[in-house]
Amino acid sequence: MTTSSTSEPLPTELLALLEAASIHSSNTISDLDAVNTLSYLARTESLPRLNGLVLCVWNEASSIIEDQKYSILWRLYGSRLAQDESRAPELAKELARISNFATRSVRPTTLNDLLRCLVKPISIPSIFANDVEKVNDQKLKRQMLDFRQSLHDRSRLLASVMKCHVDSGETAKDGITYDLTINCASILGDDRERWASSDTQSEAQTLLASLVSILPRPINSIQQLVTKHLLRILNEEIRPHFQHPRAAYAQHRERKESTKELNFQDQAWKMDRLDCVEILTWSLLQVKHPNFGPIQHLIFPPLLTLLDDWEPEYKQRGVQILRHVVVENSAPADVRRTGLGELFFECLSRTLTYQSHPPLVRLTLETIIPLISVIEIKETEAWYGKLEQLLEDGILRALVLAVGGKVEVLRIYLKGVGEVMGLLGVVGVKYLKPTLGSACEVLEMHQGDVETQVVAAEMVHSIIKVCWPR
Repeated sequence: MTTSSTSEPLPTELLALLEAASIHSSNTISDLDAVNTLSYLARTESLPRLNGLVLCVWNEASSIIEDQKYSILWRLYGSRLAQDESRAPELAKELARISNFATRSVRPTTLNDLLRCLVKPISIPSIFANDVEKVNDQKLKRQMLDFRQSLHDRSRLLASVMKCHVDSGETAKDGITYDLTINCASILGDDRERWASSDTQSEAQTLLASLVSILPRPINSIQQLVTKHLLRILNEEIRPHFQHPRAAYAQHRERKESTKELNFQDQAWKMDRLDCVEILTWSLLQVKHPNFGPIQHLIFPPLLTLLDDWEPEYKQRGVQILRHVVVENSAPADVRRTGLGELFFECLSRTLTYQSHPPLVRLTLETIIPLISVIEIKETEAWYGKLEQLLEDGILRALVLAVGGKVEVLRIYLKGVGEVMGLLGVVGVKYLKPTLGSACEVLEMHQGDVETQVVAAEMVHSIIKVCWPR
């Protein structure tokens, strides 16, 4: 569909709609859907701005039979056109001639009609598998920018449509609601802003809020919306891309004593769908206890894959999910029944050595310490044993290697030592020599670094509080 040469320029919003919904391509969307979409949005537009648009549809929507075309155009203009024929005299006369027929056969445009037309699955181009900041090819850069702009236009239009419908009394059907949720998850989960800018994410957030406001109870929050669809998301959007880890998960249930690192030749979750991990992470972070218990078998396979991946970015996603799902929002008894507690602990222990990525080390340490109270009953022999293992084989060993390296990582380890020693209490007396020795070494080597000196002193203070002779 192309704009007639005699028509006025189309409003910017509707031009964006024509591009975002691919109305120009008859193979993608029907002319009738195009007219319905534009007639719906026309309700909020002034008549003069729409003259060019209507002429375009009138002249070129050739696949629509005449009575349908007239009916829709009549509905588009309605009484406003009859009140002032001078705005579009030729159309006014034609519509007046068939007005009696038009009012009887008009096909209403509902919210679901409109959303079916506009809501298409987001397919992230393979070019975004590259580091956006390191792409030097101008053609690829242009393609990336074009996709980001197109995604923004689509999100802006959908958000506008939904906001206009908040007070209409209509509600979106489950299938459309699910598709909208997935699209928004892809956008909002892109925290690195590779394909979705902050403005696009803001529009997606507005869209979800408006969607929730028109849904029937008990859905009254984004959290409840995602919780409702989470099982389907995991089965349809995530599980097909993590088939190999499912087998590994079953093996670890049978042989939980195994410490063999998982190795996967096939990483479909990176290759086949670029936003798979973003959808998984964002969706899980919206859900709270007690909704994870029944679906642990769908969450843990991709979680283990992320934790064992060699790229720090995906490891960090895995730690983030583990902290939210297992540590903060699962009953300890449910986690212990899986037999995967030891495996989670080992995965996090290995991640503590990623000293070139301080944010990953910090998040890992903040996760592994409370994890011990989830996988072991607090203040039991096994619980103390895990704390000692973390301190001796994990943090202290990493601390020795970190001295002379990145100061930020050094501070993270020092804080970790203080926290674990505080939990050990008098049991930690046996570790006075290595802990105080490390603190003294740091204090001596970093005399000009006040922040590091303070962190080391705080660690010593934590040790004194629990190990001072009574």
